[in-house]
Amino acid sequence: MNIRPITSTDYKKVEQLIKDAICKTNAKDYSKEVIDFMIEIDPFRPRDTAHEREYFVATNNNNIHGVIGVKDNEIKTLFVDPKYHGKGIGSSLLSHIESIILDRGYKKSTVYSSISAKSFYIKHGYKVIREDSSKIGTEILLRYYMEK
Repeated sequence: MNIRPITSTDYKKVEQLIKDAICKTNAKDYSKEVIDFMIEIDPFRPRDTAHEREYFVATNNNNIHGVIGVKDNEIKTLFVDPKYHGKGIGSSLLSHIESIILDRGYKKSTVYSSISAKSFYIKHGYKVIREDSSKIGTEILLRYYMEK
């Protein structure tokens, strides 16, 4: 597996990977209304925010298996193709970003985690600082602000 900066030619593949991850992973923890909201926004974040954040992809044989983003010391995006969950891709991406954060002189890294990813971050030493909720239509989107 190789971790490299995202390129504009990766966007379509990354967008599909994020959609698949939301539909197969996050859909277990959130209502259809919240999932529809996520699908409308999340897949396009790497394309829409590349000017203000750094994104990296995990690849193997030119196939993209995961994506992660960072701004300052905050992890902004982390999705792994559901077909490759449990193979260390998310852990490798997280370790890569944490190294960048430390190299920049930050003492801690932070993330807003979904319900679906909360246990992943806890396994990697993150602690919940607070719960945040947003109203999405008639539903509530619950997330956790975590730091390590």
